[in-house]
Amino acid sequence: MRKMNVLVADTAPLYPPSWGGPLRIYELYSNFFNSNITYVGIPLHVDKNFRGSHKKLKKHLKEIIVKPDKKYLDFKKLQLKFLKGLTFDLYTYLLMKFDKSFNKKIREESKDKHILISSHVWSFPCLKRNNSELLVYDSHNVEYKLMKQVTNGKFFGGIISYIVKRIEKNACKKSDLIVVCSDDDKKSLIELYGAEKDKIRIIPNSTDVKKFKVASKKEKEHHKKLLKVKGKTIFFVGAYYNPNIEALKFIVNKLAPKLKDYTFLIAGSVKNAFYEFSTEEKLPKNVRFFGQVIGDRLKNIIKASDIAINPTFTGSGIQIKMLDYMASGLPIVTTETGARGLGIENKKHAIICNTDKFKNEIRRLFKNKRLFQKLKNNARKKAFEFDSKKLGRKFEKILLSKVNKEAV
Repeated sequence: MRKMNVLVADTAPLYPPSWGGPLRIYELYSNFFNSNITYVGIPLHVDKNFRGSHKKLKKHLKEIIVKPDKKYLDFKKLQLKFLKGLTFDLYTYLLMKFDKSFNKKIREESKDKHILISSHVWSFPCLKRNNSELLVYDSHNVEYKLMKQVTNGKFFGGIISYIVKRIEKNACKKSDLIVVCSDDDKKSLIELYGAEKDKIRIIPNSTDVKKFKVASKKEKEHHKKLLKVKGKTIFFVGAYYNPNIEALKFIVNKLAPKLKDYTFLIAGSVKNAFYEFSTEEKLPKNVRFFGQVIGDRLKNIIKASDIAINPTFTGSGIQIKMLDYMASGLPIVTTETGARGLGIENKKHAIICNTDKFKNEIRRLFKNKRLFQKLKNNARKKAFEFDSKKLGRKFEKILLSKVNKEAV
């Protein structure tokens, strides 16, 4: 079987993956075995001295990061001045089709490819067929629905949501294959855009389950000592993004003050949002921020945690944080929104409840040793359904079969 040459484009750096988007991409595509993959993205922060970079991440996977045009920085300055409080970069979401540097690199790298993939919708307008390449939209979320939630109450929300809807509709119409994270997202794309049911496939977010180990009681105590924390610990991780910011506000303002005998370990760039809606003096003493962490550092914080929580209210797709919690064998208390797309059952795989019940459910969970152990075991077992090796191979087979079918 000949190897397929694949281009994957997104408007972010790929490696090391530090939030959900790059994690989905890396975990899936790094587990392809019969393809050569080129990833093209842009840096998260543009330095004037940056000239672009090329990295070989694996034998079959390379990353190219392109420095965007000067107008990116000009637009960024305007956005920071006039649109304060945004948790996303409008340029990389809506205007990449006008960035000459990014589009030039996409055209160059597309020439010898059999498959062109837009991971997230934002790079889709930049992908152009040269011949008969397979055009794929790898949807991480239903972006229009998510954007409506994120911009709700903002004066520019309607305009941005309208533009996002047009971009997403175009991607659904023009792509040969649409990949979604969940059945709910599939239904939404069909309802919103009349997307063809037969060209949609479900590939959930994934995690490398074997990289996460269930810490013993002794290991937990060891890692608590390293972090200088004592007693019962509760973990939450999130990037600087509206659904996570809402969750952080709930934790800091409502949950932590009522659970003073528990220590909350908060990882991720969501920390930065705290200084926008509060002051450091108001941070409860039982809340610890760790900022953006990856790799062993993240795993060590998880090992120091007794349980995990996910009090998110908005969003779509499957949250990778939940997969990491489950793979680590952490008992979880989550909202229904946080549990979406995973097929998990209340009091079998996690405690699923409204946030007004979080305090009592957390206390009950620590007291009920039998339930505590049951959730640990079942969550870990369930996580293997979302193992990145299995789902990466499944995704590649779908792509290869589609390419071979088109070639006939």
